[in-house]
Amino acid sequence: MSGPAEPTDPRPTAAPTSASDGGPGADTASSPATPSDDQRRLVTRRLADVPREEIQPLFGGRLLLGKLSALAGIGGVGKSYLSAALAASVSRGDPLPGDEHSGGPAGVLLASFEDEAADTLRPRLEDLGADLTRVSVIDGICDQRGKVAPFTSADAAALSAEIQARGDVRLVIVDPVGGWLAPGVDEYRGSEVRSALEGLRQVAAEHQVAVLLVMHVRKAEADVALHRITGSAAFGQLVRSVLFAGTDPDDNQLAAVAHVKANLTGTAPTLNYQIEEHGQFAWLHERPDLDGERLAGRTPDEEHGARGEAETFLAATLEPGPRPAREIIAEASTAGIAERTLKRAKKRLDVRSNKHGPDGTWSWSLPHQQP
Repeated sequence: MSGPAEPTDPRPTAAPTSASDGGPGADTASSPATPSDDQRRLVTRRLADVPREEIQPLFGGRLLLGKLSALAGIGGVGKSYLSAALAASVSRGDPLPGDEHSGGPAGVLLASFEDEAADTLRPRLEDLGADLTRVSVIDGICDQRGKVAPFTSADAAALSAEIQARGDVRLVIVDPVGGWLAPGVDEYRGSEVRSALEGLRQVAAEHQVAVLLVMHVRKAEADVALHRITGSAAFGQLVRSVLFAGTDPDDNQLAAVAHVKANLTGTAPTLNYQIEEHGQFAWLHERPDLDGERLAGRTPDEEHGARGEAETFLAATLEPGPRPAREIIAEASTAGIAERTLKRAKKRLDVRSNKHGPDGTWSWSLPHQQP
């Protein structure tokens, strides 16, 4: 009959020492190939050891060398034409509005996902007087077998190599940024947008180029310009400068671009511009009285369309009978209808509000329905 078992020592056993460590010849294959989580350490720098750098503004601080910026705007105001005008000036070495000096002629890389190079981009930039030898269109990414695939947010390393090889690039334009996101990236998920933009952010910083992301705006009612940018709010949060283009509310024959976000510089004044016949683009005068919030106001067509959509939604929702107001507002939000627009539709349809029960729950009903 055997005796009682030996008690187990609860203390962790030390890992075997390998022969390469000078210990007694243990099996080196048992050593971990990568550091464990508890071996990871913070990488830090004392600010005293960080060289100071000054912000390098372009376009009067509306764009920044080494940073990401965005240009958003209502359809029909010439966002792509505006970005082309910026490219033309950079290629020629002409100072942009707000700049005392240009730094000389420089290269531009243009990734366009909506316009063709031959029938749109070249004619447009040629009419704007660009130095076409300094403006290059990104057609895609070529692999080792010579196969060309679309240029996406997964190709930051290739973009960095191209900028390094050229040596003169000052401006990179991505138009629109939604077309550049790699397959599988959801532009409405902040974590995915942040990950997609990180490579581009590093490229801008490493090569001190200005990166301009052209963006569409949503038609949902919003008076704050930043809130009208499509996709995740991360777009507006990650870029250091945001421009908003729209029709001048005081003169619908003119367009204007407002500086609606300026993290690292002062806010530049709103500028009027005009796209003339035969492809001519003209910067006009500053409009200190016109801010981005006025410029972001809905156009008459957008206002009429949103109101009609809300009225149709509300009438269909209430047709079967009264509904709790809270449920209707939630369903409208899911459908992309702002609460303010919904309440305007409620007023136009003469929808009745009725309070029920001790908890004071409100319901809505059509005029002919019993509450």
